[in-house]
Amino acid sequence: MTEADRISGIELSVIRQIMQAATPGAINMALGELGFELPNVLRKHAIELLRTHTPVYTPNAGLIELREQIAAYYGEPITPDQVCVTNGAEEAIYTVLTAILNPGDVVAIPDPDYSAYPTIVQMMGADTIRLPYLPDLSAPDRDKWEELLSPGVKAIVLSNPKNPTGAFLQSTDLDWLINLCDTHGIILIVDEIYRELYFEERPLTCSGRYERLFIISGLSKSHCMSGWRIGWIISPQSFTNSIIKTRQYISTCSHWLSQKLAVFALTEPGMTAVKDIRAQLTNCRTICKSTLSHHYNTSRLFFPEASPYVMFDTGTNSLQIAKDLAQNGLICVPGSAFGSVCADWLRFNIAIPTAELDRALTIVTQID
Repeated sequence: MTEADRISGIELSVIRQIMQAATPGAINMALGELGFELPNVLRKHAIELLRTHTPVYTPNAGLIELREQIAAYYGEPITPDQVCVTNGAEEAIYTVLTAILNPGDVVAIPDPDYSAYPTIVQMMGADTIRLPYLPDLSAPDRDKWEELLSPGVKAIVLSNPKNPTGAFLQSTDLDWLINLCDTHGIILIVDEIYRELYFEERPLTCSGRYERLFIISGLSKSHCMSGWRIGWIISPQSFTNSIIKTRQYISTCSHWLSQKLAVFALTEPGMTAVKDIRAQLTNCRTICKSTLSHHYNTSRLFFPEASPYVMFDTGTNSLQIAKDLAQNGLICVPGSAFGSVCADWLRFNIAIPTAELDRALTIVTQID
């Protein structure tokens, strides 16, 4: 039996390959999952929901009360009928790209950015071009983006805040990007899954800024609900039906219990969980900043503005260093997983218990 051409050549992600090479019991700083406990306020509510209800199918687009809550989270001009609930943000991205792409279309993706984007584009039979960031990872290389983008590009897919760096676009950056898209008639898909994991300034949402805009987000990061698989799509009003009919044949609906818990998670009592998670993450970032800044020149370090990731410049191809670290009990991600611009960097997920973090930093600081 022969696999389909559209998945020919697709391999396990670099992250999964590194994990498979790791020694048993290695500290995992690779996956994009917060290593904190589900906050008690959410756990108690979930138990009560299951005690008093029987989970059932929901509408394809999600429970109306959840769609209303998500729309309220963004505020005007977003309405509940623009919201489609999915099984996590990655399914949301898959759904949007399935709905908009034809074979041979061109999709632009920043370099670096989340490793799943180009793979999903390939599965749609479309082509990818990469839009480079500056070598220090601080901002888009505007000249290059303006040179590469044209009416021949169907869509841009990007994360904001960015995976892997945790940097985010300021208002002037967003205005520049949206103007570029508008000039060339490009669809803009913005993954805002890390928006609530900020340390000082809360990142702006792109919501309501552009007529050809899809917003992707969910609760996996903000509420430590990765296993509950709640994501969503905010679509242009004119494209809502296309998204819903695509989504219904991918996985019918998200789990009833997860959706019911998500309704509560987005209320004021539920959002207290986010403050607790941010406090834990801030503590981890402080520990990392203190330890790593003591051992290395700050030019080799990139600390996040909004995400659980710290980037470290190895000064060489980071893939072999990541493999060596995995053999020495620490799993991280080589920058090549996200693009060529950060191929010399390593990404560490610092959202782990502090005892593990201390042990991990002992291993990290052995890198020259």
